[in-house]
Amino acid sequence: MTLSFTAILPIILVFILYFLGLPIVYALFGSTFFYFLFVNEGVQPWTILQKVMNSTQSFWGLFFPFGIILGIRFAIFTPAEGGVSVLFMNHLAYRCYGEVGVSALSVITYLQFLIEAVFMGFTTSVEPVFSYHYGSGNIPMRKKVYRYSIQWCFLLGAVLILVLFLLRGVITGIYFKPDTEFYRISLQGYMISLPACLFIGYNSFGSGLFTAFSNGLISGFLSLVRTFAALILCLFVLTALFSGYGLWSAWPAAELISLIVTAGFLRKYREKYEYA
Repeated sequence: MTLSFTAILPIILVFILYFLGLPIVYALFGSTFFYFLFVNEGVQPWTILQKVMNSTQSFWGLFFPFGIILGIRFAIFTPAEGGVSVLFMNHLAYRCYGEVGVSALSVITYLQFLIEAVFMGFTTSVEPVFSYHYGSGNIPMRKKVYRYSIQWCFLLGAVLILVLFLLRGVITGIYFKPDTEFYRISLQGYMISLPACLFIGYNSFGSGLFTAFSNGLISGFLSLVRTFAALILCLFVLTALFSGYGLWSAWPAAELISLIVTAGFLRKYREKYEYA
């Protein structure tokens, strides 16, 4: 399917306006009015949505340009948001399991947000400490806090794995009744996703550390890799290879890839910032 520029113009406008910081509702309204008032005066407002939906059928034609825009937008400006990743996960869950998979995916999504919130709080709490000792030139304290932070990231991750493993039935049972297909699939995804807890703290801390040192470029790049690039790559590759099992293992795999990338940057800049 070949797309003309005017056919995907509403989508481009939405992404540009949202990237600039406009709320998504205003971005949608703005792109709609701009299109039928200035580009195609004869088009009816309700056909804008139809054009957008028809254009998105050509997924690969839109993935790369909009992926870059969304990746930068989400990684640098709103790191807590993972809407685009959830969108692709829902799409793949429906392909693997149908409506049951989309419902089961909600458990994994909530679990992911909960774990990320824990480590985001930890990272936010230690960032000012590194900034202070970096500005004051206190190298010994910088190294001490760095060593303790790395240890706590993995220790906290291990504790979370243990606690979530012991509460697997309770947490899954909050959403679905036992002995149902929803429960079985969500519990399967829950168990496969647990190893991500061991890596996510280190990755979040690595990005936050460079923020504390006022190196926003590296921090944004690490966030982009973790929250978008590695996750989307693992989602499509692993799902194509292992179907449903690949869907659930994409998150731990993406965190592992991010850990390798983060470790490389931490090693590269350790002499410059003198934290190890």
